[in-house]
Amino acid sequence: MTPFVIRATRFEDAEEITRVHIQSWQESYRGLMPQAYLDGISFEERLSWRLKGWERIQRGESGCFVATVHDRIVGFTAFGLSRSPELSIPGEIGAIYVLNVHQGSGIGGELFRAARNWLDAKRLLPFHVWVLKDNVKARSFYQHVKGREIPQTKSVNFGGVPQIEVSYVWES
Repeated sequence: MTPFVIRATRFEDAEEITRVHIQSWQESYRGLMPQAYLDGISFEERLSWRLKGWERIQRGESGCFVATVHDRIVGFTAFGLSRSPELSIPGEIGAIYVLNVHQGSGIGGELFRAARNWLDAKRLLPFHVWVLKDNVKARSFYQHVKGREIPQTKSVNFGGVPQIEVSYVWES
């Protein structure tokens, strides 16, 4: 197994995280979202979004950890206050993405544990994650790390195609 390091993100990681974010979406959502939508993801828009997120990190409202292999970012997790007040759940993992070539290496599980520990330290338990209903691989991962599916769903739209997201929750 290739050794990896999990660490807190730094401001200068923004471009590399954006690259990993886009590539992992294109790899993971192939067949789940329109290919034209995935091919058209804008690096500049995602980078702008990432830089805005840095302000929330600096205020302590959210966090982000990266996974590196040979000093290159190959995955990340973003988490913090829930963006879904209707759930009455204080914390949320908004993203765990790992490049396909590194999936199955334990990186996703370690990113999950790092996010869970941060949420616990900030007293943001329970916490939840949203995942596409049809994303069998991601749902299997969240079940493996002992997430409990809850009945709430939400409708989302990517590239003009309506989708359903389901949520998993962890009490501690």
